[in-house]
Amino acid sequence: WTLACEGQEHLPYPYGFARSAEACNIDKPHLDVNERALGNPNTRDAEAARLDQRVPSGSFESCVSPYGVHDMAGNVDEWVVNESGVPYQSGSKGGYWGPVRTRCRPMTVAHYEMFSFYQLGFRCCANPEAAKDVPESDETTTPAAPSIDARVQENLELPGS
Repeated sequence: WTLACEGQEHLPYPYGFARSAEACNIDKPHLDVNERALGNPNTRDAEAARLDQRVPSGSFESCVSPYGVHDMAGNVDEWVVNESGVPYQSGSKGGYWGPVRTRCRPMTVAHYEMFSFYQLGFRCCANPEAAKDVPESDETTTPAAPSIDARVQENLELPGS
């Protein structure tokens, strides 16, 4: 995740060295949470929708990393593996739309893996070029998952590899 965000230059932000509120979906004012509405199963969805300030991925043309990955800063905080394992197995990176840290390296490790909230999400990744080579599937077969982009794969160290 970090390499995909900062690139080979180890940029602090996916788009460069200086923070820019215009580059990505960041620094929006924090909305006051109606705790009662959020805690009530009958009003929870409406309150979460009111608080949600996400935008469709790719909405900010300048919010792209050196590897061409969009929205690594802001928009939603993304679950990642916490390689140190302390205090939890997972953490979140990237920050969300609010006035929070949105650099490539910092990680929040304040939540158990079962935690969910309106500004937290995850990223699904695939190589679009490799996906072109996947044969059409029918109901009896499942295509293999596309490989990770070679530029990133050579720099990754996956557990057990």
